[in-house]
Amino acid sequence: MTSRWGSCNFVRKILTFNYALINAPIECVEYVIYHEFTHFIEPNHSKKFYNQLAMFMPDWQERKMMLEKNNCYGE
Repeated sequence: MTSRWGSCNFVRKILTFNYALINAPIECVEYVIYHEFTHFIEPNHSKKFYNQLAMFMPDWQERKMMLEKNNCYGE
């Protein structure tokens, strides 16, 4: 996985995470995990998905920005 931090196969109930997350701050790792688990409730990126994610993690936007800023893909 070189272009995503994680993915969720809703049908097969499988989550996959990028190995590069090991280099990310724990707040970013938590964000990716919460994001992917939220797909089991809302399988798309609708407003309902982000509302649900915000219930679990109110500061998800800040964590996402931190993850993007750190660029932990190793590039």
